[in-house]
Amino acid sequence: MNVAPRTALAAILFLGAASPALAEGPPDFCAGLKELIAAGATSFESVKSEPSPKGDRWKLASGLPGAGECVITKPKDGAKLSCTMAWDSDRAVIDPKYADVKKKVESCLAGWTATDDASPLDPMATVFTGGDAGVRVGVRLTNAGTAFNLSVSLKAKPASK
Repeated sequence: MNVAPRTALAAILFLGAASPALAEGPPDFCAGLKELIAAGATSFESVKSEPSPKGDRWKLASGLPGAGECVITKPKDGAKLSCTMAWDSDRAVIDPKYADVKKKVESCLAGWTATDDASPLDPMATVFTGGDAGVRVGVRLTNAGTAFNLSVSLKAKPASK
């Protein structure tokens, strides 16, 4: 009996199940993103920790898995949370990272609508809308002059007066 095809099939199935490219977004990333989306209903009050000296920015108690620094700002049009995922001066290096982060966010937000939101400042940007909290989720590659900032941002609805 020839077991080679069965062994090869088992290996493909095992590697496919373990492959992040084939999986539906890393569970810790998706859980962290969904926690931040839920926190958007209260302008991210439940996840902020220490304020900046001016009191206009806050760091997060716990951020998005895989992110560097995450901060909350409170502009007049609603609270915004932004997590830096990567910085690089080379577009050839950062563009694939953008595609990877966008794919992760997209896999976590099944059923949400993705819209291209590119601009001269943000040469690559996608905004996701949907869900009950009314929070917009963006994946942006921002031209910061000498480097590009890859970030995941969440924008809460403005507080009703």
